[in-house]
Amino acid sequence: MRVPALSLGLLLLTACDDKPDTASPDVDADADGDGFIETEDCDDHDAAIFPGAEEACDSADNDCDGEIDEGVTTTWHLDADGDGFGNPDWGEDACAAASGWVADATDCDDLDPTVHPHAAEACNDIDDDCDGDIDEDVTGLWYADADGDGYGDPDTTSETCDAGEGWVDDDSDCDDGDAATNPGADESCNDIDDDCDGSIDEGFDNDGDGWTSCGGDCDDWTGWVYPGAWDEPDDGVDADCDGEDPSTGDDD
Repeated sequence: MRVPALSLGLLLLTACDDKPDTASPDVDADADGDGFIETEDCDDHDAAIFPGAEEACDSADNDCDGEIDEGVTTTWHLDADGDGFGNPDWGEDACAAASGWVADATDCDDLDPTVHPHAAEACNDIDDDCDGDIDEDVTGLWYADADGDGYGDPDTTSETCDAGEGWVDDDSDCDDGDAATNPGADESCNDIDDDCDGSIDEGFDNDGDGWTSCGGDCDDWTGWVYPGAWDEPDDGVDADCDGEDPSTGDDD
């Protein structure tokens, strides 16, 4: 039996209506409602991610610029000695510090916890406080004590932590070649400044004429008798202590 042509067309049209809907998706859809459609949004399922969003330190490309966490990470530095100060030569960028890492980068010796910018400088030939100077303000000025009397020569010095034996921190010896001459010695009548006070034989000028018996005064109990006295009476007294009898002109 032949089917009329009109009936055949109706059958074909009905068969086409039974096919599934294969229409293209809506490319203008904004699934996450952030104002950017799918073709513009790099993650249309997260409303916090879209072009121009503020970048957060979360390992995501929040602003859809192709970079992750740009400009929001911190550079952390290894703190191997645990003193709270990091190694400037060993750093990495991350959102948070891993254990043993700090934001500081000022440690000059990251293997010694006693060396860091807040440490007190010690006299040890080490830059303890990381300021670039060694033993600044802690060295001492030492003076040679050649005669071993405990008093040093002000003209022979050494600036160091500890100069060692033969050096003292005193600079008041006026004769570092004589252990009996120093500021702690007793003055003797010997024409020497034994106690380094700038005066010679003080306390031994009995008549106050400026001369002592140890310094040439031939009569230290008569004030007008001393070496060089100019008014010598003709009475047999050797007033100028030159050894001559003024009454005869002869030597005594």
